[in-house]
Amino acid sequence: MRVESTRALRTVGLFFLLLTVLLLLVVPELFGVAHWGAFPGALDESQRIALYSALVSGIGLVLVSISLRHAFSSTEEKRDTERHRRLLHMLEEWHSPAMNAARHRWFDEAKNARVHEHGLATSLVETVFVIVNFFEKYGRLHMADALDNRLLKKVFVDYARWYEENFFADIFAIPEFEQRMNAVNRRQVILGFLAAIQK
Repeated sequence: MRVESTRALRTVGLFFLLLTVLLLLVVPELFGVAHWGAFPGALDESQRIALYSALVSGIGLVLVSISLRHAFSSTEEKRDTERHRRLLHMLEEWHSPAMNAARHRWFDEAKNARVHEHGLATSLVETVFVIVNFFEKYGRLHMADALDNRLLKKVFVDYARWYEENFFADIFAIPEFEQRMNAVNRRQVILGFLAAIQK
């Protein structure tokens, strides 16, 4: 809020400065005060009109540039706000009852039911896809530059490292999941996401 107020104040101040300069040059002409004639080699009337036109155009260009910069800054601020909001939502979802249950179940039950000759225990399939879907969803948002990557690395790097080593290494080695993971590049999206967080 303070940043926006400061920018608005700066813009208004610059506008009044430019307007003051313009008025100091134009008002004397309007009232017939001959400032220009007092100088050697003074400009004639047509030259002064050309100069005023150039000044007005220049001021207009500056004001348009300021407006565009302000609009661009506002757009960037909105994007940053949305990125923060999505990251907060990601953390809320990570600690939601459904995700907590899936994560704890994998940690508690999968120790003895991980990759072996018979594949993964059927009872853990739903648990696996709760976690996989989470990482895929946020991996795709990350690819779309829709998350605050700087904060993401700070708050999620430990989770990313642990799940890469203790979850996805097992899951991606199970033949029954291979087709599902590669069907829409899920594996590539997830691994890319995990790698980006750990850079």
